[in-house]
Amino acid sequence: MNSRKRCAACKYLRRRCLQDCIFSPYFPPNNPQKFEYIHKIYGASNVAKILQRSFYAIDSYNMKDQKQQILFTLRHNAESKILSMVALGLSLYYNLKFKKTENLIAKTNAEIALVQTTLPN
Repeated sequence: MNSRKRCAACKYLRRRCLQDCIFSPYFPPNNPQKFEYIHKIYGASNVAKILQRSFYAIDSYNMKDQKQQILFTLRHNAESKILSMVALGLSLYYNLKFKKTENLIAKTNAEIALVQTTLPN
């Protein structure tokens, strides 16, 4: 019987946490929100690929700092994607609103011109 707790990623993905789980050093069982947030943006397989690539670059001397840096980078990139999508959505919304306003002004000017031509001088 394995007395080791499942990491947050394995809990979220509802699977057994193996001894060599790539997620366990980065996503401890006591902080599941960290994995949930990153998983929503990247997906489990992409996070695993990123962590596997970075695992070989981590030296044992600064391991904790480097792990935190990887998680910070993932979170920052995710937030940047979300914020850029929000900015794009707002930009499209205001462009559409501006276009509708321009069309309304053009229509109103055309109606004014029509009324001016029908009125006697």
